[in-house]
Amino acid sequence: MSGVAYRLKDLVSFNRYILREGLVLDFDVFTTDASNPHIRSIRKGTPISSEVEKYASANNSLRLFIRPEDVDGYLLLLESIANNEDSKRSVSGLFRDAAYMQWIRETYTAALDSRDTLSIFDSAMVNSERMIRWFKLNPSLRSVLNVLENASTWQSVAINTATVCSYFAFALGAKGESLLELTRGALLADIGYLDVNANALQSLMSPSTEEMRSLNSHPLRGLKRLASVDRASWTQMMMVYQHHECLDGSGFPVGIPSDQISDAAKMYSVIERFMSLGGNRHPFTYTDIHEAMVHLEREIGTKISKEHFQCWKSIVRNVL
Repeated sequence: MSGVAYRLKDLVSFNRYILREGLVLDFDVFTTDASNPHIRSIRKGTPISSEVEKYASANNSLRLFIRPEDVDGYLLLLESIANNEDSKRSVSGLFRDAAYMQWIRETYTAALDSRDTLSIFDSAMVNSERMIRWFKLNPSLRSVLNVLENASTWQSVAINTATVCSYFAFALGAKGESLLELTRGALLADIGYLDVNANALQSLMSPSTEEMRSLNSHPLRGLKRLASVDRASWTQMMMVYQHHECLDGSGFPVGIPSDQISDAAKMYSVIERFMSLGGNRHPFTYTDIHEAMVHLEREIGTKISKEHFQCWKSIVRNVL
């Protein structure tokens, strides 16, 4: 086997549902667990074995190294699965949903890594269309929650939240350009983190006062980035700028009153709080969802609007 790529950006985690369906890769893959002979023996054209399936199930996921020259082929593989273009593979249920989510996540993360605002905006436009096309294949909220990534970075948190927010808008009946606009705004909501102090991002779970000040500046930094894009809409800019504002004026970056917060930002805020209160654990358990909703209901009138909460509650009820 050829050499292993050790750079972090070359590390790709496959959702366990893809593994359980027996996905065959079109190129060599390398695993972090060199002690398991079954996993070591995965080669081009070899189906995932039952031993690998057991390993993936026990460890929740299987991390594989992909050679840099194979990344494009990997994305094409995900695309073919997501779009049901490969008749040799099952593309139903959670297998398809996982491939779809991984395809969106990989391409949008690459755009974020570029740090170029126009590239990020263009990727948000493309991936908003992909998300909506995926939702039209009738995945449930449960399946959407199941294929989110374990949140380890602000990028993974941002993409997870955007995915659920977009599903929220879709489930409420938003259509056409309105749905696209909301989905793009949700994907762009946290781009201000690109300009936040790196030390503050590393201390995301327990920041100092100074680091918290830097973190709380990300909506304003994001607005400055998005304002440079002529095609950015007012709705998208307000989702970026206002998604941490609260009805009682206690939010940031400004602390504006509730009647000046856009409906789109209020909608995103409900999902952002839901994901945060659930601990960003994926897949969400019944307990995670129930406890998050209980906490969320207590925040009606202070952090979130009753109308948006009731709408979200009607959708979540189907998975409880």
